[in-house]
Amino acid sequence: MKKTKVINSDMSRVIAQMGHFDKLAIGDAGMPVPAGTEKIDLAVTKGIPSFMDVLNNVLEELKADLSCRRNQDAKSDNAGKH
Repeated sequence: MKKTKVINSDMSRVIAQMGHFDKLAIGDAGMPVPAGTEKIDLAVTKGIPSFMDVLNNVLEELKADLSCRRNQDAKSDNAGKH
């Protein structure tokens, strides 16, 4: 699944090891991370790199199935409406 652009060794490793149905979360400073979950802190200073910089870099490297997540969100949003 890995392509070629991420230079952070931890991020590169995680992306290279990802397979179908694995999940990767990208958050800004202060995002709670559950115990036992690997966290890779890329912060240099406040706002650097930006959330979008990280997301765009990861998406250049990782083939992501974003439609799967959108479908799950739609199903849970509609669960109580029928």
